[in-house]
Amino acid sequence: MSKKRQFQLLLLLLFLGGLLQGGIFRVQASLKDVTMTPIVSSATVTDRFQLQGKSHNNYRLQLAVTNFGPETMAIKIQPTRATTSSQGQLLYRPSAEDAPAPIDFSSLTSAQVLDLHPDQTRIVTFTIRLGAVNWTGLVLGGLYLSDIHQPQVQGPQVPVEIRFLPINQSGALKFQDFTPQVQAQRPVIQARLVNQRPVLMHNTKIDFQLRKRGFWELFGLGFKPQTQKQTYSWIAPNSLVPIVFEQRLQAIRPGTYYLKGTARTGKKQWHFSQRVRITAAQARKINQTSRKVIVDYTELYLGLIGLLLGLVILVSVGLWRQKRRNQILLSQASSE
Repeated sequence: MSKKRQFQLLLLLLFLGGLLQGGIFRVQASLKDVTMTPIVSSATVTDRFQLQGKSHNNYRLQLAVTNFGPETMAIKIQPTRATTSSQGQLLYRPSAEDAPAPIDFSSLTSAQVLDLHPDQTRIVTFTIRLGAVNWTGLVLGGLYLSDIHQPQVQGPQVPVEIRFLPINQSGALKFQDFTPQVQAQRPVIQARLVNQRPVLMHNTKIDFQLRKRGFWELFGLGFKPQTQKQTYSWIAPNSLVPIVFEQRLQAIRPGTYYLKGTARTGKKQWHFSQRVRITAAQARKINQTSRKVIVDYTELYLGLIGLLLGLVILVSVGLWRQKRRNQILLSQASSE
């Protein structure tokens, strides 16, 4: 092998070595390699913090955060309030919107940002500060961990319960709103209830039906009635309760809808009956934002067919009247 060829081979090996060490083939850090464990004194409840709430009290919460991955990670741990998912589970992630609450856990302490080196464990302390409290109920929140560089990736979470005793009330559900939305790039229609009280609700069963009233629906065309039956294992205190009607890639139709249903937990039951409307602008925005939306042109085709039939009838009537008039004129002329 010539010296020139040996030199080229050496350069190639050096280049590949550089890529393997810190370039294209670099091992990426992952939140799957990070754990977050609450440091608690209880021997029975080890996956969350449980606090007895008192006015003007401060509480120190400590977490053991460990990075088992091969790369240093920049992480953020932030307080969040508990929300309710459309599957009936509790979530402790940052939420853009929820119902008003007497105490919002996300405002009781501040977020922290830190670097975690490979195989490093750090103890992170949060101080919860309570002001004056003159009510009883449950504050439910969590400490949520996310990657600074990939905040959209779901990370571990640790629930925090603050109980202000005695809790002698039950949840109360009320209709909140009704909107078309895009979820996972698909069009859906979402109705939302709200738990108005600082109480955790368990095993709430809902049975709702959504209908649309319109010309085409009278003939069994257009929007087909939808039913949503589901059990919500948990409903967070003072949280919105989403009820999602999947449209199966069908385009959202503007018009008047009727939402009717019940919610039941234990011996308590609520009845709902709402007349709601989706505007043409709302439907157009959702349909344009969604992907692979199937547009049903049946109504358009039937409308065109009806229009053509109407034109044929009008022309036929016009020709018949013209023929009749000509016959009358001929009979009058012959009689003269």
